Amino acid sequence: FKGFDTIYIGGGTPSLLSIEQIENLLAAVHRHFQISPAHANVEHHSLNVDKPATNHIPCHTGEYPDHLKVARGRKRRYPEDVEITMEVNPGDVSPAYFQGLKVLGVNRLNIGVQSFDDRLLYFLGRRHSAKEAPAAIDDARKAGFQNIGLDLIYGVAGQDTRLWIKTLEKALSFAPEHLSCYQLSLDEKTSLYRQYREKGAQPPSENEALDFFMTTSRILTDAGYIHYEVSNFARAENLRSRHNMKYWRHVPYLGLGPAAHSFCDRRRWWNTADVDAYIRGLSEGKTPVGSSEELSTEQLAMEALFLGLRTKDGIDLGQYQARYGVDLLEQKTQTLHQLAEEGLVEIKDGCLRPTLSGMAVADSLALI
Repeated sequence: FKGFDTIYIGGGTPSLLSIEQIENLLAAVHRHFQISPAHANVEHHSLNVDKPATNHIPCHTGEYPDHLKVARGRKRRYPEDVEITMEVNPGDVSPAYFQGLKVLGVNRLNIGVQSFDDRLLYFLGRRHSAKEAPAAIDDARKAGFQNIGLDLIYGVAGQDTRLWIKTLEKALSFAPEHLSCYQLSLDEKTSLYRQYREKGAQPPSENEALDFFMTTSRILTDAGYIHYEVSNFARAENLRSRHNMKYWRHVPYLGLGPAAHSFCDRRRWWNTADVDAYIRGLSEGKTPVGSSEELSTEQLAMEALFLGLRTKDGIDLGQYQARYGVDLLEQKTQTLHQLAEEGLVEIKDGCLRPTLSGMAVADSLALI
C-alpha cells in the first residue's frame, strides 16, 4: 500500500469511543501510513478502521474535553480533501463530541438513523430514540459538518411503503448530503432473526422489495439526489462516498481492527474477530490475521463484474478487458443483448451499465 486518501472509521459502533481515543487512533494512522490528497502523485487506496478495540466506554456529555481546547488552535492533521468518515449512533453523541470530531479532521459523517419511528427502532434493537436522531443531525450541523449521510432501513416487519415514504420525507427535511437506504437483511445468528421467527414475521416478498426499491429511487431522484449505487444516493456527484466507491471499483483497501477485511492484488485477508485475541496478538508482535485467500483471475473478474453492476457508472469494457483479459462483449454477446432487450442493462460509449430495473436485481445480473 503506497498511500491513502480516504479513511473510514466504522465496522462496529465507533462512536462509543471517546474523543481522546479517536484522536489517538488518527494519530497512529498518521504515524504509520502516508495520507495524502487524491490529486497527489501517489497510488491511493482506502483505509478502513473496523470495530476499534477498546475497554473504555465513555459518556459523551458535559464540558468540551480539555485536550481539545488546546487542539482547537492547531492545524488539521490531514488536508481538507482527504475524506475521513466516521459512523455515529444518534444515542452516543453530543454537541461537544461532534465539535471534537471536527477538530480532529473528521469531515464526513454517517449517522445510523435507521428509522424515525420508535416502534421500528425498538424492534430493530437500536439504542437511540426517534427524537435523538434529529437532535444528532442538528448538533452535527452546528459543529460545522457539511457532509452528512443518513443510514435508513426498509423492509422491517410492520413497515409498508406508506410508512417508508414518511421516513424518506422526514430524512429529506434535513437536506443530508448523502442517503444510504438498505433493505433489512436477516442473519440467522442474530437475535433479530430469532425475533422474526418467534413472532412469525416475514421479510418482504420479492414484489414488495421491488416496490420499496423503486419507491426509494423515485422519491430521492425527484428530490435531486443521484442514485449512484443500488443502496446509495448523493446530492451531487462530488458527494458520493469516495471510500465506498473504491470497493465498488475493486481498488485495494486495508482494514484495521477485529474482523476487518483487506484486499490487495490477488489476496484477500481478514483479522480475527475475537477482540481479546486481537489485542493479545498485537501485544505479542503477531499479525492478527485470522485467515486469507488467493483469488484466481476468474474470481477477480467475477467480483469486478458483480461490484461494477451495482453502480450507475457500470463497467468500462476496455479497462475490464485490460485488467482481467476478458472481452465481455465477445464472451457474453447473446446474454448481454438479451438483458439489454429486457431493459436491465445498456451498452453505450464503451461501457456496460445497469438500468434502474437492472440495479433492482443487481445480484442476479452478476450471474451472467
